[in-house]
Amino acid sequence: MEKNNKSDTKKTTKEIVMENFSKVVSMVEDGYNIYEALKKLGIKSQSFYGYISKQQKAELQMAKTLNTKYGVGSRMR
Repeated sequence: MEKNNKSDTKKTTKEIVMENFSKVVSMVEDGYNIYEALKKLGIKSQSFYGYISKQQKAELQMAKTLNTKYGVGSRMR
């Protein structure tokens, strides 16, 4: 018999952040601010920023700038 261990199937915070990074960027492009997007996905901002790379931070900032400065995104319409 195999032992069913929850820790074997539970994802780490880092895995959750990495899997949801593109969703956060997409939500920001659609008009959410970063904290709204993270809250909807159930991710703490401190964990999120701790695990993403400098390049990912730049990508996120670019999406945010496009949304706020140029009004890009479906929620803004």
